[in-house]
Amino acid sequence: NISSRIKVFHYGRRVLNKFKLKFLEKFIHLPYKVVISSMYSNNIFKISSLKSLNYVTLFDIYELTKPYNKDLYTTVSSSQNFSILHGTGLTGIQTNLDYKLKEVSQKANTANSTAYLFSNNEIPFYEEYYSLTSEQIKVYGIPKHEKQWVEDLASRKTIRKDGRYIFIISRPTNEYITTERRIEFLEMIKKIAIKYQLEVVVKLHPKELKSKLYKQVFDSDEDGIEWGLSIEHPFTLGMHCEFAISYYSGVPLDLLSLGVPTIELSNFIGIDHDDHEHSLRNCRGEAVREYRYLNLVLGASTYDEFEKHVIEILNDKEKVIKELRSNYRKIFPVTKNINNIIADEIKNTII
Repeated sequence: NISSRIKVFHYGRRVLNKFKLKFLEKFIHLPYKVVISSMYSNNIFKISSLKSLNYVTLFDIYELTKPYNKDLYTTVSSSQNFSILHGTGLTGIQTNLDYKLKEVSQKANTANSTAYLFSNNEIPFYEEYYSLTSEQIKVYGIPKHEKQWVEDLASRKTIRKDGRYIFIISRPTNEYITTERRIEFLEMIKKIAIKYQLEVVVKLHPKELKSKLYKQVFDSDEDGIEWGLSIEHPFTLGMHCEFAISYYSGVPLDLLSLGVPTIELSNFIGIDHDDHEHSLRNCRGEAVREYRYLNLVLGASTYDEFEKHVIEILNDKEKVIKELRSNYRKIFPVTKNINNIIADEIKNTII
């Protein structure tokens, strides 16, 4: 895992793999294993010891063919496996999937897997990419959106309730979600925060902990805003915010269960990875990703669009939530006692 990485080995292997120099990568991998085995000898579990036992695995098959999980491949594929997507999302709807994923996934041994999908919309993807049969697929909705689960998690820790704030669900910039466009969005957020007298709370992605973009924009002049970073769970941060902002994330689906609307600030126009002949598009023909396409978030690419949604929320938040939840229910079934149902099915398989 991340805490056990030794950078000189980890990034050295990634560079060699990127340039398809696998014969050299082996010379790094072997000493890497020796060093890690020595440093973490008390924490290493020998997966091979499972071979003589009866066992089942709980493992997301979307991750089964990833290079960093190759040591688990035989273990997972050799016994009964139960798969649930490791985050919140909608798999297979997006049109920017790597074509290599299909080629690799179709070679995976999923004969012993049962997949609990979030939506019927995902079925064609799992049938085509992972060769799952209808008997291997079950669709009950999103387990962690069960009311009891949400209420319990959200109530475990609370933050201050005084002060009105915007909750930003952040993510790293890259060649698709560019730094230039992120700065534009941050300037828009700052302008809204000042105009409507809102504070800002940011939940950084682990990969952007060293980013200075927020400080660069939010503290850039005399018109600064009240803002801060938080390590709290999104449910906790979402409980009392006026609304959330994402740049493309599955977290807004979680926040809907709390009655929190999210505005997705995104602009993929001219980004080849997203803007192509097969792209999902909004009513104006602009390339968008799945959450905006399915109206599970309020989409905005410009300041005028952004402010329009902010005004809608501040004027009648309940109406906005009602519409978003209606769109949610068209895509995701809501099953009472979903977690107990899944747990009982797995338990009955084991016994």
